Amino acid sequence: MDRVKVIFKIAFLLVLCNAFQTTAQSDARFGIRLGLNESTFKNILPDPSNLNHFRLKASLHAGVFYRKKIASQSSLETGLYFSGKGAQYKYGMDDTQASIRLNYLTLPLHYQYHIGNLLLEVGPFLGYQLSVKVVAEEPNLVDTSFLWKKDIDYGLGAGIQYQLNRLAMGIRYERSFAYLSDVWLTDENGEPLRMEKYGSNSVFQFSIAYSIWDKD
Repeated sequence: MDRVKVIFKIAFLLVLCNAFQTTAQSDARFGIRLGLNESTFKNILPDPSNLNHFRLKASLHAGVFYRKKIASQSSLETGLYFSGKGAQYKYGMDDTQASIRLNYLTLPLHYQYHIGNLLLEVGPFLGYQLSVKVVAEEPNLVDTSFLWKKDIDYGLGAGIQYQLNRLAMGIRYERSFAYLSDVWLTDENGEPLRMEKYGSNSVFQFSIAYSIWDKD
């Protein structure tokens, strides 16, 4: 897995360095984007007691983007964003609630295909975890934030944008390939069997963007 991460990061940086070595005649945009995240976790270990339930958690994303045209109907877009992820969490017989709050600095790179004012996009993203916090209704709950501490996040995103002059609205889905936590599975006697990786980010994004600089 470590080798996969290294290869992914090197490939991502190489693509990023070469993405914008296009002709000076190509269209380019620079602007700001902000919006709503609805996130939860995928690849969660099954809970035989059915006492743990993960649900969508609302948070924000905000940052800057840069888009450059590479063909008549194609462009590449990158950006740098603060992005809140995580999940709402119910546990125990009384459905006590907790919120797992993960904050990231995220760098996406998307290929975009233009159909009129619509932009269809797909591409990888790389994230760095800034902070982890678990907030629970039960004040005496043991702090489990260490379970979700994982510096690097990476995965694939896809979405659609509608561009109207300098304003754009978009919907995007990001699925992480990085696991957040490790857990030892044990037998009925408590003896360790194997270590399992579990928990990855799954995020729907709804955003609005404004182009501060637009070069035709």
